[in-house]
Order: sequence, then structure tokens, then C-alpha cells
Amino acid sequence: MPAPAILGIGWLATVLGGLVFAVVNFFARFVTQKVAVALAAIAAVGLLTAAFVATIDGLMGGLITAFPLSANVGLVLPQNFESSLGIYFAGRVAYWVFSVNWYIISVKWSI
Repeated sequence: MPAPAILGIGWLATVLGGLVFAVVNFFARFVTQKVAVALAAIAAVGLLTAAFVATIDGLMGGLITAFPLSANVGLVLPQNFESSLGIYFAGRVAYWVFSVNWYIISVKWSI
């Protein structure tokens, strides 16, 4: 009687080992995909933030301080009013793009 039971242990170990391997392989694949998606989301957010900071830095670099001393209009509006207004609106558009993309990334990847 003990001989068939001892011979069946090898078969049982093979079946259980294969089952454990399949379960671990399934969970590893699932977790690996989730980690890859999370890393892609982190990279996208980092790239988006760096682009936003570079855009704002570039806009602020173009702003030259001017004092309204030379003309009567300069007493009401500074000499660089047009460029200041353009920089303001460009910054608002950059912020809007940043916030919309941040919302899309956070909703799509559920961060």
C-alpha cells in the first residue's frame, strides 16, 4: 500500500508546482503591467512639469523692465505693456495646457 502513495507524491508535487508557477506568473504579469503604467505616468507628469517650468522661465526671461519716464503715455501704461500682456496670456495658456494634461493623466491612469 505505501508504494503507490509514495509514487503519487512526485505527480502531486509536479501538479502543485505547476499550479503555483502559473498563479505566480499571472500575478507577476499583472503587477508588472501596473508598475509599467505607473512609471509611465510618473515620467509623463515629470516631463509635463519640466516643460511648463521651462515655458514660464522662457516667458519671464523675455520680460524687460522698463520705467515710464520718456512719454506721457508711459505715465499710464509702461513701455513694455504689449509684451507684458502677451507674456501674461501665454503664461495663462501654458497653465491651462498643463492643468488639462494633468487632469487627463490623473483620470486616465487613476493616479
